[in-house]
Amino acid sequence: MAGSFPHLDWGWLTWIGLVPLLLVLVLPQLRLRGALAMSFTFGVTYFGGLLYWLGICGAHVLGPGLGVLAWVIAVFAQTLVMLMFGAGAWWLSRRPNAWAWMLGVPALWTALEWVRQLGQLGTTWGDISVAQHANLEILQICKFTGPWGVTFLVVMINMLIVERIRMWQVRGTKWSQDRSCFAVIVALLLSISIGFGRRLLQIEHLHPTFKVAALQPSIDPNVDWDSSGRPADPNYVTSTMKAYVDRGTSSGAQVVVWPETVFPGYLRDDPVLASIVVAEATSHKQTILVGTPERYPIGGPEGNALTVVSPAGVIGNSYLKRHLVPWGEYVPFRNLFPILSALHLTLLDRKFGDPVQPLFQSPEGPLGSVICYESSYPELTREEVARGAGLLAIVTDDTWYGRTAAPYQHANFAVLRAVENDRYVVRAAATGISLIVDPNGRVIAQAPLFTPSTLVAGVEARHRLTFYSRYGDWFIWVCWGMLGVLSIGRRKIGNGE
Repeated sequence: MAGSFPHLDWGWLTWIGLVPLLLVLVLPQLRLRGALAMSFTFGVTYFGGLLYWLGICGAHVLGPGLGVLAWVIAVFAQTLVMLMFGAGAWWLSRRPNAWAWMLGVPALWTALEWVRQLGQLGTTWGDISVAQHANLEILQICKFTGPWGVTFLVVMINMLIVERIRMWQVRGTKWSQDRSCFAVIVALLLSISIGFGRRLLQIEHLHPTFKVAALQPSIDPNVDWDSSGRPADPNYVTSTMKAYVDRGTSSGAQVVVWPETVFPGYLRDDPVLASIVVAEATSHKQTILVGTPERYPIGGPEGNALTVVSPAGVIGNSYLKRHLVPWGEYVPFRNLFPILSALHLTLLDRKFGDPVQPLFQSPEGPLGSVICYESSYPELTREEVARGAGLLAIVTDDTWYGRTAAPYQHANFAVLRAVENDRYVVRAAATGISLIVDPNGRVIAQAPLFTPSTLVAGVEARHRLTFYSRYGDWFIWVCWGMLGVLSIGRRKIGNGE
């Protein structure tokens, strides 16, 4: 399962990756203790391998000991959900209703993927749907179900393989009527998904009406600042401003996106540097989204902001990051455990943005945005689109990740956000990976890691809402309802079991 994500990025592994665990959980002689032990082993291996980079990056930022501690806490939090899955699947396999096992397990895994993102330590890293970022035909069902429908379908395929192996393992076992019906359902859903996706990709006609640019000068923004409110090295300030302004000016784009927190000062409080951006916007009639820190009353934390500069030269509203990175931008649970603050477990201490914030207004229409880690949460971009965003911007600074698998894993979320909401997505990353993605998930421009680049592409502002953009995580509630109904069913598994 870990290999289905970068570096390997073998997405096909998810279609068979759950089979060994499920074959163990369904063994009649297995007790609950054994099911939990196997699920714990699976969870630690899966998320420990997937998130290996957290220990490396954490060591650079917090020190070796605390970096490993952050990795352990993150892996343990996700493994707790795997324990829930193991206990639930073990229980479902022992229900008298065959469908409780065959349909209940896909519903349970999907519902628990949704649970994994909740809370201060929640994350969607490792969701099965993200491993299908290159499988565009299957991915189109996200327009209806969000990422959860893809996950459900993949786990159903795993279940079908499990049932076939079980039939081979036990002599005298017949391919029961229940299994036959389940196989027909799986084949039908897979065929519909592939057929719909293929047809949509063939007939969809995009009509770009303006250009966007994602700037990636590949300058590390994580430098020391002094009391002047700028980086301590004045040459860095000059070269950074020149790099971004020159690239934005030469792009010829109507909308220009700077990465996260790359402005070498406080945009609202630095009239000299701000005037340079304002001059660019007015001279070239550009809407510029600038990643900048934003100061608040003395003594309070700073905000991680994306601020709009209009073609008229007006510094407009800011979007303030809502979902901060645990251990990176704040310390989780420090209100409950004050000792956590004393341990200095985070490099930064950011201000949380309001749950609902105004969209950016531009001559091309309303623009929605999320910052960095927020792009991994489907609900955040969905909310922006539901409120009228015709184009989505993702800004990030992935410099911390180095050349680990993390920047590749992180970039793949942009593809799902585009498909789910039927919107172009512009992703500007300070040192990569920057992307421009069309509404069907095609990456139409991409910049490699640590390579100075300016991505420019024609896009359009889209206004049609997908079923998912309109109704959100409805498919999760279908899964919970399915689990409730299947848990009380009485019909026995057709024997030979």
